[in-house]
Amino acid sequence: HNRCILCGRCVRACQGISGARVLNFNNRGPKNLIGFDLGDKREDSTCYDCGVCLQVCPTGAIYNRYRTHYAVKGHDKAWDSIESFCPRCGLLCPTISCTHDNNILKIEGKLTGNSGPGKGQLCYRGRFEVFKTGGQRLLQPMVRNKEGKWTEESWENALDLIAQKFRDINDKHGSGSLFGMASSECSNESLLFFRDLVGKGPMAGPVDTFDGRHFRNMSGAFKEVGGAFREAAWNQIQEADFVLMAGANPRESQPLIASLLRQAMFEKGTGIAVIGDGNTMSPFTSYPFPVEDKDVPLLIRALLCEVLASSKHPGGISSLEKVLQEAKTSNVEEILTRVGLDGDNKIAFHQMVKAFREAKNPLIIVGGVVTGSADAFGLSDALALASLKGFLPENRLRLILLKPQGNSAGAWKLGLASDNDFIGSEKLKGGLLLLGGDDITDTAILHRLKGMDFIAAFSPYLHESLSGKAHVLLPIPLWMEESGTYTSLDGCQTAFQKKLIDGPAGVKNSWEAMCAFAEKIGLKPDFKTWDDLSLMAGKQIHKV
Repeated sequence: HNRCILCGRCVRACQGISGARVLNFNNRGPKNLIGFDLGDKREDSTCYDCGVCLQVCPTGAIYNRYRTHYAVKGHDKAWDSIESFCPRCGLLCPTISCTHDNNILKIEGKLTGNSGPGKGQLCYRGRFEVFKTGGQRLLQPMVRNKEGKWTEESWENALDLIAQKFRDINDKHGSGSLFGMASSECSNESLLFFRDLVGKGPMAGPVDTFDGRHFRNMSGAFKEVGGAFREAAWNQIQEADFVLMAGANPRESQPLIASLLRQAMFEKGTGIAVIGDGNTMSPFTSYPFPVEDKDVPLLIRALLCEVLASSKHPGGISSLEKVLQEAKTSNVEEILTRVGLDGDNKIAFHQMVKAFREAKNPLIIVGGVVTGSADAFGLSDALALASLKGFLPENRLRLILLKPQGNSAGAWKLGLASDNDFIGSEKLKGGLLLLGGDDITDTAILHRLKGMDFIAAFSPYLHESLSGKAHVLLPIPLWMEESGTYTSLDGCQTAFQKKLIDGPAGVKNSWEAMCAFAEKIGLKPDFKTWDDLSLMAGKQIHKV
């Protein structure tokens, strides 16, 4: 507070840009100061951690420990500013990154000249998480010896070792015994090259993404209802008069969406219903139903059944008939009792159904709890429910599917996600992995990797999950250390992200590392330069 000049910029930004309305003037006269909510600590307040207040503060009174003190205004004479966007969650938010001496000092939202729905704000993932590390950084290829210790190795020897091990596995177990798995936070170019490394040539094995389970559920649901529909764009939130969130936690996956929803509640009185995590939009939710994850699909089924009982769905959508007929046979009261809704909660559920029916422009947001669920019927029901209120322009459903990682839509469009879950196949004995900054968290995948004869990985970090499973690690840059294209959440836009800083010495860029490996296994890529690769990736994404 001794730095604060009470200019009110943070208060106006918190209200007008982020829509959070957390900051305001507290007390009067000489005791006047800026505070969170009713004098709460920031961590106990309703703050979404977006940091727009920090960006507009002229004196450095608001700060964050993940930003150097040099990022405060007044130190910016020697900075380089790079306009780009954030690839962290698929919303492609415009950014301005300030760098100096090959260090990122700060990343901020583009507040001026931005007519997008976010008004130039940037969430905590794009603003602060870039300064967090994902473990020990890899600077040279690493090989795990017989004692389980990692030792540095030359690129030439490491690549020779991988190529030889993969040849041995193929000779012993036959073709199709090798596989590839990639992180969907990598660029389109890296993903396309990786797909060809694994799917063509001597390896010729299946390839998947770590979030492939979500893809298979989404793909199956769209096929079940005809597959002729597209998802809604996230900017449709501004126009919605009612939003249903099912199994979604945008505050963690796509924080800017949570901010837009909060803004819609305050400014337009938009009704928000939440099925699942009760803390997602607390305490502002109109209709909260904090049921367990396994019960979220059941409550979607109950909602669909209740809506069908009192409304007519549009004709001509024959592909939805099967889903609708199955829903009609469900007993709503039994479902509500099964998921633990009784008394006032049942009344609130019926009120929520009424609000959904009466809404003229509703929107449904579905998250990972539903898309990754073993009960795939919940996603099909959500698709059918979205169709009952008609379609948006361009044959778009009133449905937003929150993807697990920043470039999931790009990875899936490039065909990396497999139609079949092959990770449990006993035929597979070795594999090649492509990781970004995030660690592997799927326990089923980690369990299967542990039993493999040989695992090699392209990775920026020595991730904890790889320490006892991988045998060779090849270092690659982080997303801010090389250029690349990324695809939006709904799969309809692709943007080019400029390199912000150079990677560490000795770390080849992804293109060079994969070219070196392709040469070792005798694979000749269909592209000769990185520009050719980028052009091919763009054509394949927009072709789908």
